[in-house]
Amino acid sequence: NIEKPTIEQVGDPDEVIQKIGPFVTGDYYDAEDMPTETEVIKENGRTYYLYNIDSPGAVNGPHNVAMVTTIEGPTSKDRYHAIMVVGSATNSEWDGGKQDLLNVAKSFR
Repeated sequence: NIEKPTIEQVGDPDEVIQKIGPFVTGDYYDAEDMPTETEVIKENGRTYYLYNIDSPGAVNGPHNVAMVTTIEGPTSKDRYHAIMVVGSATNSEWDGGKQDLLNVAKSFR
């Protein structure tokens, strides 16, 4: 158990999405059935994983975007937590709003 883990210590992008995928889609996550684009962003000494998931059967919608990292806990300075922002869109919303949704996720820093 690592006291103050970075997101890299929690796992690589593939390992992390396996852990958080159901929270992102609102249902389940299956890497074989849900094509996922992943971007690793490093900024100000912190690493973020950005996911763009094509999830046609997902409860939250067929298009899901998530950005995740670790942060120091708000109540205890010796505990770190994974924190993420998630956005979802229908097909019609995605067509005109894909870049906006990705920009919102990327602003989570």
